[in-house]
Amino acid sequence: MLSTIENKIQYWTGVPETAKPYVLAASPLSSKGAVLLFSKNPKTWEKQIRFWQARQNTHSTSPRIQTLLLDLDNLNYTFLSHLRKNRSSIFIAPLNSLEQKIPSPQELKNQSLILQSGQKINLPKVIGALLQNGYRKEKNADTAGCFATRGGIIDIFPVFHDHAARLELFGDKIESIKTANNNLMMSFANDIISNLTIPPLTVQNPQGTILDWLSPNSTLILDEPEPNLKKRLAKFNLVAFEAFPPTEKNVVKFTFRQPPLFYGKLDLLAEKIKQYKNKEYQVCVASKRLDNTENGLPFALPAGFLDSTGHLLVLTDTEIFGFRKTRQRSRRFALDAEFLANLSPGMHIVHIDHGIGRFSGIIERELDQIKREYFCLEYGFGDKLFLPIDQAEKITRYIGRENPILHRLHGGIWHEIKRQAREDSRKMAEELLKIQASRETEKGFVFSPDTPDQNKMEASFPYTETPDQEKAIAAVKADMESSKPMDRLICGDVGFGKTEVAMRAAFKARENQKQVCLLAPTTILAQQHFDTFQKRLKSFGARIALLTRFQSPSKQKKILRELCQGEIEIIIGTHRLLSSDVKFFNLGLIIIDEEQRFGVRHKEKLKSLRPNLDILTLSATPIPRTLHFALSGLREISAIQTAPAGRRAIKTYVRLHNEALVQKAIRAELERKGQIYYLYNKVETIFPFAKKIQALIPEAVIDVAHGQMAEKDLSRVMSEFDQGKIQILVATTIIENGLDLPNVNTLIVDNAPSFGLSQLYQIRGRIGRSLRQAYAYFFYHQEKLPESSSRRLQALLAMQDLGSGFQIALRDLEIRGAGNILGREQSGNVNALGLHLYTKLLNQTIHELRTGKTKKPILEVSLDLPLSARLPREFIASEKKRLNIYYQLSNSESFADLAALRFSLSKRYGRLPDQANNLFEILKIKILARRAIICELSIAKVWDGGSNSERKLCLTFAQEFDWKKVEKLREKYPAWNIGENKLKINFCDLGQDWIATLKQSLKILGQ
Repeated sequence: MLSTIENKIQYWTGVPETAKPYVLAASPLSSKGAVLLFSKNPKTWEKQIRFWQARQNTHSTSPRIQTLLLDLDNLNYTFLSHLRKNRSSIFIAPLNSLEQKIPSPQELKNQSLILQSGQKINLPKVIGALLQNGYRKEKNADTAGCFATRGGIIDIFPVFHDHAARLELFGDKIESIKTANNNLMMSFANDIISNLTIPPLTVQNPQGTILDWLSPNSTLILDEPEPNLKKRLAKFNLVAFEAFPPTEKNVVKFTFRQPPLFYGKLDLLAEKIKQYKNKEYQVCVASKRLDNTENGLPFALPAGFLDSTGHLLVLTDTEIFGFRKTRQRSRRFALDAEFLANLSPGMHIVHIDHGIGRFSGIIERELDQIKREYFCLEYGFGDKLFLPIDQAEKITRYIGRENPILHRLHGGIWHEIKRQAREDSRKMAEELLKIQASRETEKGFVFSPDTPDQNKMEASFPYTETPDQEKAIAAVKADMESSKPMDRLICGDVGFGKTEVAMRAAFKARENQKQVCLLAPTTILAQQHFDTFQKRLKSFGARIALLTRFQSPSKQKKILRELCQGEIEIIIGTHRLLSSDVKFFNLGLIIIDEEQRFGVRHKEKLKSLRPNLDILTLSATPIPRTLHFALSGLREISAIQTAPAGRRAIKTYVRLHNEALVQKAIRAELERKGQIYYLYNKVETIFPFAKKIQALIPEAVIDVAHGQMAEKDLSRVMSEFDQGKIQILVATTIIENGLDLPNVNTLIVDNAPSFGLSQLYQIRGRIGRSLRQAYAYFFYHQEKLPESSSRRLQALLAMQDLGSGFQIALRDLEIRGAGNILGREQSGNVNALGLHLYTKLLNQTIHELRTGKTKKPILEVSLDLPLSARLPREFIASEKKRLNIYYQLSNSESFADLAALRFSLSKRYGRLPDQANNLFEILKIKILARRAIICELSIAKVWDGGSNSERKLCLTFAQEFDWKKVEKLREKYPAWNIGENKLKINFCDLGQDWIATLKQSLKILGQ
């Protein structure tokens, strides 16, 4: 462990994510002065650091170091004073607090009140100044920021002072100033001072930041920081947790090890804990399933760690049982919100009323001293539209041709395009419904409910099903037990548990004496599926076979004979299963894995075997046509977006090819006894390339794998790599599907721009299948990339979250264009309207044809009220998050929706500022206006013919208003005047709480 910091920055590497608070708590840094940690999860860090400090203090005689959470929304000047004076403490602040404006020390000094002994004062003015500066008048001035008066005595406890001060007055003159020696007892010694500086608690429009309060000797801690952040903070002493430090200098390497795994063997667990305790280790257990009062942690961890230097072993459910039992909340399928959240200036959008434009950002405009935010949208011929943020639901991302023509505002072309597309969508909907109806009239096999063996097989699953998995399994079983043939897409990220869903469906079919055909795109994936099915189903007597082109002709012939005679229950294979000599005895279920790797001809061949077959499709990145059908509601879709417990997002880097970085990445993985995939997709030069890598890393064991190798050679290489005998596998895209090797956690891709986005995402999914942090490097060779290649790599970099497969498919669709999703006839409409709007239109038409009812459109309400309503950037710094929240808010249709969003915001970001509260009030008014059939609420200035004006609030009805309701309103509020389908009122007649009066008026009109 280090004791001092030299050369301004040090890198701490080799620290597991869950061990970082422990490392910081154990570090002697805070004993040398103030340590300030910036984190995205400050409360988590605070809780864990406090725990580890308390645990260490029981075994140490060192003075206890305070850990303090900085909340810049509720400034604690005592904490800031400690920070300024470089006192030994660990301060933790949210990462976004770097942007938050707070008073700087200089600003406070400039606005301080200075009182001197012998000075004549006006007591009421001094008290007024104290109140104006944020001080509270109390009975006793025993806490900072308070003052008390009694006759000719004023007790003041200024911020940044350790003690209160007493001013004794003689008439209007300060006779003496004394400091307290006991703040609680308010006892004052004869420690007389000549003057007292009283800094304010509040400053108008502060321009300082937290950095202004740092001492030059303070230390800043950053967790995997962006390069720009390190540059910005370069003048301070920095410590950065970095998995891959950018330099060899000033690097502190920690030697944490993987804790032992027990897979539910509790007797072995007890024995191991005893062994470690005998070696004088502290053992801590974080389990939701075990009663571990003695060794328990007061917080949950996704994975444990082993520190042999500090003699500490931390175990969680991940190590004890192989999973975490705690349920994770699944993400909602808010596709439009997600897509809008990924908007950035320059991207094309579609406005429902005005057509295709270009998003140029969110801007703030001030009118009549009221600040509001707008989406700035650019249209043809320099036209601009400023769309209020509460109308975010009117725009969607444009997905279609590469460079669409921008429409003009108020032009008639857009309305004609929509009319033509609506007609064409009706024809398309009729055709699709006819196809669907013919399939629905086919009676499929009705599978029986689960058998005891089915329950037993499912209980053998060694992990806890995620909520999304459970939903998918239930949906598949419901499909199979109905008379309608199943056609369901299971969309889930790589390693999220799609295979388990398929296995349970296959076993259900087998229990009903039906054969199952599982089609995989590669021999390697087919082999892996075969091994997995065999392992799980062998004890139930399931007869499973593998069919590939690599098998000998005699073996293939034997398998085909047994399949035809019904002796094989589950057949797993590649495209070989689509050959004309493949005959089934009683096929009931087809499972297609990685659907995007098969053409339409292949899938139609399978469907033609029998039109009423149940079909289950698995895909991490569904192809566009599949995606469209799922979005249009014409095909069932189950999304598995909940990551297995302990799984971490893969850290992704896109770089210009750099041999030094390649070398560093490989050596870092080898140091932790891991393995590496190196993707090189040119078979003709792959062996010379592998020799080049061998020269770069001479100590490594390297081999090559590609699809044109002989089966026995490929099988040998893959087997040795699986066993860990090969450290670096230089391979083609043969590794894209199916390999599930937990020890392979570094991927290097050469010439990444030559691959499609979905393919790159699929390849990246080959790593990160264990609890270790995985790293993916995508290299390019050109200094200037083509725009489409650049966008692909940027999208891959942006979508590093677990479960991004569905979003990747949508993004890929946007990059490649949506022209051929629905076939040639409809490509014009998709390009003209954009995929989102066209799909919405198609869904609406399908609904009308199915039900015979036209869906009533939601009334559009225009609001122009004197309220500054927005989500300030100081409140939510991330533009992406603000966009997402704006979209959700504008789509809220009830007070319950708004209440849920308000709760979510306050829980995540803290107390809402006034502008955000105003935004919620605006949206409540909008909902009430819809109920009252009011389409516009606006403020107008009315002049009296001279220089005087008054404001009037005007309500415009969307249809003829109800006289009874208006009369009822005027009984309660007589000031309302009736106009032509309008109601008007002088704004001043609404009263001081005009919002409450307006809402009450709207409630009466909407009853």
